[in-house]
Amino acid sequence: MSEILVPIGPADLIDRLTRLQLRLRQLAGGCDLIERQIRRLQQAADHAFPPGLQLDDLWTELAEVNADLLALDADLMGCEKQGEFGPSFVALARARIAAEGNRTQIMRQIDALIAANPPNDLGTGH
Repeated sequence: MSEILVPIGPADLIDRLTRLQLRLRQLAGGCDLIERQIRRLQQAADHAFPPGLQLDDLWTELAEVNADLLALDADLMGCEKQGEFGPSFVALARARIAAEGNRTQIMRQIDALIAANPPNDLGTGH
């Protein structure tokens, strides 16, 4: 597999990792490509984030919100397949909008935390 290396912000890196981990959990037999991506991104995160940074709680919150978004998307798709666009669909859509707002807020907090505690090297190598 050829790779394209692009700069990525701290919150985007964590967001991508949590989404890939959720996708991998959905696949019963696993997926070598996703597992490889997770390993590479985790290595970059381990290298980029300063030791002792209080990032765990925000990381967990982002993973939980991403899991909620995944479940809401599945529920919305179920409504669409059934042609159900009434109150249930509207409630799910509103919940998804709120969850996306939470995701954005958590990502901003992650970026602010990293900006206040900048690493020496943002994963670009030694």
